[in-house]
Amino acid sequence: HLRVRVRARVRPGALPRETFSVMRLLLAAALAAVAAGLAPRRPAARQQTSMPRRATTEADVGGKTRSERILESLSVTDQGSAAGAAGSWEGLQRLEGFWSMMKEGKLGPDPKKPFVRDFDVSGLDAARGISLFPVSEDMKITPEFDVAVCGGALGVFLAAALQRRGLNVVVIERGLIKGREQEWNISMDEIDELVEAGALDREQITGALENPGPRVVARSPDAGDLIATHFGSVRAGFNGEQRDSGDPDNQEVWVPEVLNMGVRPSVAVQRARENFEAAGGVVMEEVNVENIDVYGMGNIVNVAVPGEEKPRRVTCRLVVDAMGNASPIARQIRGGEKPFGVCAVVGTCASGFDLDNGFADLIYTNQDMWTGDVAGGDALGSPRKQYFWEAFPAGSGEAHRTTYLFTYMDADEAAPHPKPEP
Repeated sequence: HLRVRVRARVRPGALPRETFSVMRLLLAAALAAVAAGLAPRRPAARQQTSMPRRATTEADVGGKTRSERILESLSVTDQGSAAGAAGSWEGLQRLEGFWSMMKEGKLGPDPKKPFVRDFDVSGLDAARGISLFPVSEDMKITPEFDVAVCGGALGVFLAAALQRRGLNVVVIERGLIKGREQEWNISMDEIDELVEAGALDREQITGALENPGPRVVARSPDAGDLIATHFGSVRAGFNGEQRDSGDPDNQEVWVPEVLNMGVRPSVAVQRARENFEAAGGVVMEEVNVENIDVYGMGNIVNVAVPGEEKPRRVTCRLVVDAMGNASPIARQIRGGEKPFGVCAVVGTCASGFDLDNGFADLIYTNQDMWTGDVAGGDALGSPRKQYFWEAFPAGSGEAHRTTYLFTYMDADEAAPHPKPEP
């Protein structure tokens, strides 16, 4: 999945239709910029500002397009490197580079430099491998760790569960192991599973625990609580039939116990990390995995550490890939093959709602599923698509709402805005 997440602020009293239009504009800007072939850059933090209240033309102003000015004005905080935590304009440019390479089929590894190298367990390779692994007093090969988890933002939960079960685990993260400020949405059943697995303890589940009832949101103002929001009403709805025009014909279903809680990722990740380190787990932050060598007696993760001339060898019995959809391991497995489809996402944090903000949308649309050309086109210029969204009451205030607008497309190199199948 290619994910583009940005934050926007709309004027007080804005109607959902206006908010929806802003999100469509941002999604159009994101995909239009993809077609421009911008080079990827590293994300950087910026100070929080407000989104321009009035749209201008896309023509350059001061050397910058409207898309660039809007995205550069959005708030960014110093967060981790996990999905959704990248800066707005810089993060979009990085994703554009990834998207362009995906369409051109350039995501596969260099066949001369595979990321995972599998060595023969016999002959010279075996002899070389033995010399690289620690050896016990009784001359048995003993890798330093049982498990090496590559990728820490989510990997630390698995690492904590394994470490507390008696395994020796290391987490290797290219950035900082920390969660973003914006909530993750989850259900109590899923939180219970994290407790049962040992990633979190029951006493660490704090905050808005009690379900407040239909169309009511309970909030915990304490930034140290795990659960920021808890709401009793969640709906799902899509248009009931495929049509070329006319008013939407939505069919709704209410699922009150699905994704009805907002968890603070910064708290969740930190508590899992505390459990992991308290049990003896090892964390390696701001280091980069260069490649992995696989031998019959174990694996070697070669890690580039700032200030060290040569890669550091981390030996283990098992490597867990938690590096996300841009993982070099996943790329090598794909062999350069394009994914079947892409989900483009634009997230907004809007404030100033004077409407009912006491429920969430699990997955919802009020737009028709278009199957033919639309007169005049639309922001994306694509007739075969359907916008849908998730929306949740935000923990930052009663009038605040987080919304994610989605659409699906393929990775067609010839089209800047590919058209998904009906």
